[in-house]
Amino acid sequence: MVERILVSDVGSTTTKLLLLEHDGHVFRSLGSRSVGTTVEKPVEDVCEGFFKGVEQLSRDAGVSLLNESGRLSVPFHTTSSAGGGLQILVIALASSDSGAIAGTVAYTAGGVILESFAIDDNLPRVEKIRRMKHLSPDLVVMAGGYEDGAVAGVVNMAQLVAIAHPKPKYGGGKLPMVFCGNTKARPFISGMLQEQFSIHFADNIRPDGLNFNLKPSVTEVHRLFMDHVMQMAPGYARLAAMTSSPIIPTPAGVERILSLYSKKVSGDVVVADMGGATTDIFSHIKGHFQRTVAANTGMSYSLSNILHEAGRERVFAHIPHIDSETAGNWVLSKTLFPTTNPECNTSKAVEGAAAAEGMRLAWRHHLEISYISQRVGFTERVRTLGRCKFDEAFKTVHDDKFKVSEIAVLIGAGGIMACSDPRRVAWILVSGFRPKGMTLLMVDKHFQSPHMGVLSEKYPEEALKYWEEECLKPVGRVYAPLNKQRKLQVATPSGILTVKSGEVLYLENSEGISIPGLDLPEDRLPLIIDLRFGDELIPMDFRREDNVQYDFIQFPTRETPDPEAGDVCREFTLSYPGEVKVNPGDAVSPGDVLGVNRLIPPRIYFVDVHSALGYNRTDLTVEAILKGITVSPGDRVSTGDKVFRMDKGSGITYRRSSVESPVRGIVTSITSPGLIIMKEIQDYDGKPHFVNVSRLLGVKPKKIAGYLKVRKGEFVQRGQIIAIGDSFKTIPSPTTGTVMNIDRKTGVVRIQYVLEPVSLYSPMSGTVNSVVPGLSAVLNSSGVTIPGVAGFGPVRWGALKTGEPEKNSIMLLNEPLSQSMVESFLEAGVSGVIAPSISSLTLVDFLGGDPGVILTGDEKIPFSVVILRGIGSCQLEKGVYTDLLKLEGSNCILFTTTRMRAGVERPMVLIQSESGED
Repeated sequence: MVERILVSDVGSTTTKLLLLEHDGHVFRSLGSRSVGTTVEKPVEDVCEGFFKGVEQLSRDAGVSLLNESGRLSVPFHTTSSAGGGLQILVIALASSDSGAIAGTVAYTAGGVILESFAIDDNLPRVEKIRRMKHLSPDLVVMAGGYEDGAVAGVVNMAQLVAIAHPKPKYGGGKLPMVFCGNTKARPFISGMLQEQFSIHFADNIRPDGLNFNLKPSVTEVHRLFMDHVMQMAPGYARLAAMTSSPIIPTPAGVERILSLYSKKVSGDVVVADMGGATTDIFSHIKGHFQRTVAANTGMSYSLSNILHEAGRERVFAHIPHIDSETAGNWVLSKTLFPTTNPECNTSKAVEGAAAAEGMRLAWRHHLEISYISQRVGFTERVRTLGRCKFDEAFKTVHDDKFKVSEIAVLIGAGGIMACSDPRRVAWILVSGFRPKGMTLLMVDKHFQSPHMGVLSEKYPEEALKYWEEECLKPVGRVYAPLNKQRKLQVATPSGILTVKSGEVLYLENSEGISIPGLDLPEDRLPLIIDLRFGDELIPMDFRREDNVQYDFIQFPTRETPDPEAGDVCREFTLSYPGEVKVNPGDAVSPGDVLGVNRLIPPRIYFVDVHSALGYNRTDLTVEAILKGITVSPGDRVSTGDKVFRMDKGSGITYRRSSVESPVRGIVTSITSPGLIIMKEIQDYDGKPHFVNVSRLLGVKPKKIAGYLKVRKGEFVQRGQIIAIGDSFKTIPSPTTGTVMNIDRKTGVVRIQYVLEPVSLYSPMSGTVNSVVPGLSAVLNSSGVTIPGVAGFGPVRWGALKTGEPEKNSIMLLNEPLSQSMVESFLEAGVSGVIAPSISSLTLVDFLGGDPGVILTGDEKIPFSVVILRGIGSCQLEKGVYTDLLKLEGSNCILFTTTRMRAGVERPMVLIQSESGED
């Protein structure tokens, strides 16, 4: 019986549908369609785009796919990455150890690392908290500590996570967390974070200094992605209800079909799937799979980040005849309007150049994460001397040796590869991967790897046959000698060609071609001979640039919506718990203080009794330690107070063991086998305190250095000994704070707790709706709003102004923001600018570099900017500009936050008259 089957891949940018006919033996295509994935406001439902594609596919194929009730009438299977990939926040102890390994867990599980934090990352605690709070991950991976190590550092990082309390990307509920660190820290992690996070424990990824244990945590991350994260994508539940088999992630679909294909191929295989947000690299090396995701390396949402990571000079070196401003404008425009497709030669060339460098970044990342070059023996390294440096030697995690030249097949996939002509596909793969030896280059021309992957579970033979015959297309074969050569003679039907070192020769087909000492397959595939042994770039498509014609780029822009009057509700939150200064019902004006953080987050201190007394003490049983602890949760202690005391023995063997508190604090918890956790008491006055060490010890000022037990810049507790004189006379610190100065002329030490209050100001007038004590306030207001395309800088406000710039004003422009305007606004000291557009060069110069991933709102720039229409050179619509001119002089607020991934967030401008009514 012949049946029809609908299969789709709901990607982060594009939803691709394929209608198949199955006769019990093979698949036959009845048609395919691609539509934009609908995950951005106002249509935040992947099913909207999906059903649009179904209607188009039904019309094209002449087949009804919906019944009378509007439901699918055929079996349906799908993969999905509509959530923009699995976005992970990594929390670890040491950047180069547990941080790097936790990152490997994230990548191996198919995740994208939003950001990684560790104790030794040189970020201040407050900055860590601020950044964590601003992120919206899918889940958190937390690691750190060997199994026999201390737990203090891990708990310290957990405290910062608790204070920041990042929210999940989609909706409410608890953010999933996988803890894969020291198992002894689990009770503390649960106690501190279980109210805010859904915690899942996995085996320690770093049980000791020699071993790794990644599989349990990778499995748990993947399970959470399948069971929790994927279903949070807008419309996912509705989509899942229609399927005939469980939805699987897009990368898992690619992996399934590649697994079947690799069994038929002699040699190693690599698939590079370049999507809109990320680039997935799948390698089948020595019979084992490895998969990595190059975070933020893609051709739409992440296009600007390729410039940021690879360097615009290197990217644009591939296209020297295209003006760099034009190229940069397209890259930034595509990032802000990710569903735009290139339609002219110029825009296609710009994206081709970015794809080549994006592939290079993704491939290097894959090799660094999945394979180990450091463990390759000295003998193996010596063998590579005199050979091309790109034929590197590695070891797999299974301890198998391999070299890049052993890769037999390289397959390009993704939109950029499927939509480019074969010659450009070959150029991108050769430029990005630098294959060595003899390598077959192929493309998944319809990007239907995920489709066949999800079908391969039920139809393995049919899916593989369809993929090989209908999807894979050879685009060429590259030969790159392993040993350095000055030149290579190539015999062709029309004569001998000489390829010199550093050059690349492209032959349209290999029929009749011979190279001494090389057996070429008998086919008519294009042949690329690559004699580069350095970092030489090759002309795009292997053609000379002066033979390529470029045309005008029409940059995507948005029509500015008319300003709309209405009510506005906004929440304003402190970076971490502090003091909220307003109450419900209070009226506020621009500049009023809503809250303040007067102190940095309180420090957490740990007293490990067993460690303090010595692990070699045979009399220190767990019961004895717990019995000797003299404090209880909630107790307040001072520096030097006894927190543990134990009597032992009698007569001449009598001894007393005790442990003192290192801090003035409140005991928060006590746990076996004797760990006391305390939080510092923050009743500091912020005033300088002077200790005349010279006078107190009776020594000359210039000699106090020999008696001091602290150094300049050191943080000390009140009561802590800062100097010891003759006869063991001690001088305690009169306060908690930092040693600000040691004066060897007067012998005086200055100690001060530096208070730098950070205030949270209201940018608008309104009424306090509600308050979360110590954390946030919600304001109700009204005014005229207008959405923007992109914003940069923090929230700022001021009087709306045109013409000559004024200090603290918000300048309204009816033309692009130019470099000369930037200089004028800097001199005047404006607070912000509203502009219809901006060129990429002006923005890059203003920001100090390419913006990379569009996740803005915290840029350290002198004034904030909101762009209403797009990148390039365009004006505001006459009616919009006229309406905004009528509001000149009113208070204008720039809400700048812009996030260009799933859960897209755009900036907004709010304009209020003096009365707050518009």
